Amino acid sequence: MEHSMAHYFADYLCERKIIKPELHEIYVYGAELFFSSIITTVLILLMGSLLGEIIKSIVFIAAFTMLRRFTGGYHASTYLKCKVITILAFWASLFSSQLFIVYWWMYIMLLVTGNAIIFIIAPIENPNKPLDDADRIRFRRLSHVAFSAMTLCGLLSEFWLHIESGILFFSLLTVLVLMIIPKIKKGATSNETESCEKDG
Repeated sequence: MEHSMAHYFADYLCERKIIKPELHEIYVYGAELFFSSIITTVLILLMGSLLGEIIKSIVFIAAFTMLRRFTGGYHASTYLKCKVITILAFWASLFSSQLFIVYWWMYIMLLVTGNAIIFIIAPIENPNKPLDDADRIRFRRLSHVAFSAMTLCGLLSEFWLHIESGILFFSLLTVLVLMIIPKIKKGATSNETESCEKDG
C-alpha cells in the first residue's frame, strides 16, 4: 500500500514539475518511509485509545521514534514486518509497564548500561542509508544525548515527582534490545560463514 501511495505522490510531483524525473525514485523511497511511519503511528494511537492508555502510547511513540532516529536498530526487510515489529515493541512495553514496578534506581542502571551499549554499537546503519565517519560520530553523540535526557526524565518522574513512568523505561529498553539483535545476527552469520569456509 505504501509503495502505491508513494508512487502516486512522486508521479504527481513530476507531472507538476515540482521535482525532476531523475529524482522520482528518491522521492518514492522517502514517501514510502513517511507513509509507513504515519500508518504505524495511527495504529499504535488507535490501540492505545481502545485500551484506555492513550498517554502511554504517546510516550512510547515519542521515545521510540526519537531514539531510533539516532541509534538505528533492527531493520525489517518489508514495511509490513516493520509495522509488526514496532507494534510488538509497543505491546511489550505497554504490558511490561503494567506488570512490573519500575523503581528510580532502575533508571540509574538503565542510564549506565544503555550509554555503554550506545557507545559500543551505535549507530546501527540502515542498509539503504549508509553513513560516513562524520555521520557515525554525530549520530552516536545525539544517541547519548537523547537517551540520557529521556532516562533522566524518567528518573526525575519516579524519584522526585512520584509519577509512574514505567512505559518510558520499557520503551527505552526495547530500543536497546532492537539495537543488539542485528549485532547478534551479524555475529551468527559471520560464524556460519567462517565454519563453511573451514569445512570447504
